[in-house]
Amino acid sequence: MTTALCHTGLVTLCALALGACATHTTMETAAAGTDATALYQQNCARCHGERGGGKFGLLMKLTQVDLTEEQIRERIRNGRGRMPAFDRLSDAQTTALVQLVDSFQDP
Repeated sequence: MTTALCHTGLVTLCALALGACATHTTMETAAAGTDATALYQQNCARCHGERGGGKFGLLMKLTQVDLTEEQIRERIRNGRGRMPAFDRLSDAQTTALVQLVDSFQDP
């Protein structure tokens, strides 16, 4: 029973954390312009960590992503799984984020 309760609590905590990841405002994004670091901090760091190291486990890590720049762009624009779509970002903002995420890759 205790294990089931711990599991339920962990699932609830993860769901709340992921919900917080999707919390962002259009005004903050507009103010960031195409500053990739500011955009990342406002839209991505809550889940993916300061430099893409992940905050909630391996699924949130960006340092070992085996995706092309176009695939990263698609994920940002359309989301996937629990990651929300960031389709309100301009093309320039998305490109700035793609380049920043690409720079996080481990050598």
